[in-house]
Formats: sequence, C-alpha cells, structure tokens
Amino acid sequence: MDIMNLRGERGGIYISDTATHTPAETGNSVWIAGVAITDCVISAITQSSFDNAGTALAGATISKGMVVWGGIQSIKLTSGTMQLFNFQGSNRIGG
Repeated sequence: MDIMNLRGERGGIYISDTATHTPAETGNSVWIAGVAITDCVISAITQSSFDNAGTALAGATISKGMVVWGGIQSIKLTSGTMQLFNFQGSNRIGG
C-alpha cells in the first residue's frame, strides 16, 4: 500500500463537466480512486481492475462522499463533480 496515494499526495484532477477524462491529463496511466464531491452520475468508465466496470457502472449514481476504487483509466460523468487521485506504484509498504 502506498501511503502517498491514500493521502492524495500524488495529485489528481477535479472534474465537473461531461467530457471524457483520462489520467494522461495528470501525467499518469491510472487513477487509484475517485471521490464524489457532489452526487455524480457516471456516463462511462474504464477500470483496469474490473472486466465489466464500463457497463456495470454506466448510469450509476455515486452519492456525495462515496469513493469509486480500482484503476480508473477513463471516466465520463453525466452530472456532478468528482476528485480523481493519481496512482503511482512506487514507495510501497506492507504486504
């Protein structure tokens, strides 16, 4: 587990529009998590950690304060605002 990731010290991006966003915008290949700042509706999502995330979460409402975990490679919101956190697999601790 990377403590820097959990504290948000690796940076990220705040999104509040309906464009498709990718971690390349922040110089990364994946976001570790996204926190709903307001209630969000996901239009589309690609996650490296899940085979069916794009279809399973499409149309889902993520309530304010809830977290979407798991290798986010792209995300598009229908509405709402979300903070996405960069993932970098260095400085790992623990097992």
